[in-house]
Amino acid sequence: MFGKLLTPYSIWSVLVVLGGYYLTMQPKWQTVYYYFRRWQKEGVWQKIHDFLRAEVRVKAGRNVEPSAAIADTQSIRTGNHGLSKGFDGGKLIKGRKRHIIVDVMGLLLAVMVHSASIQERRGFKLLSFKIRHLFPKLKVIWVDGGYDGQPLQLWVKRWFNSLVEAIKRNQDTKGFEVVPKRWVVERTFGRTGRGI
Repeated sequence: MFGKLLTPYSIWSVLVVLGGYYLTMQPKWQTVYYYFRRWQKEGVWQKIHDFLRAEVRVKAGRNVEPSAAIADTQSIRTGNHGLSKGFDGGKLIKGRKRHIIVDVMGLLLAVMVHSASIQERRGFKLLSFKIRHLFPKLKVIWVDGGYDGQPLQLWVKRWFNSLVEAIKRNQDTKGFEVVPKRWVVERTFGRTGRGI
């Protein structure tokens, strides 16, 4: 639907016009929210995101569709407001978890926010249903030790025909360590946390 309409120039033009309109006319917040929700319900934001991700991958010399991905969660503290919150016993945090799957470039494939009490493996299953049909060429998904276990590996093999490979941190190392392949998802969390 948006293939011919969405070009980097057209997206930039829309953002400049919207930004310029906002700066000069200052619409009511209800108007801005109305269009945001409408575009969200119609899937416009997702289509823009998917188009831009494909463009970045092609410019980097990669296939449009990824064959490898990295999954991880990040527990965050939340206040008393909000719908879903819980307690992450592993990190001792009361709040929510951000669960993401990225490609090897760190570009988002899927995002889900859920209660911190949901274990990584269960959250991965919930999130992976969002990408199952979108990325059929996905062959390997790298995860940390929190996802490790034969039941999850068998489940992913059955539903995705993919391999889940746990990349574990060296137990002898104290403090921070760059873990091969997994640093990409950590970098994405760092960038989203800073608003970059």
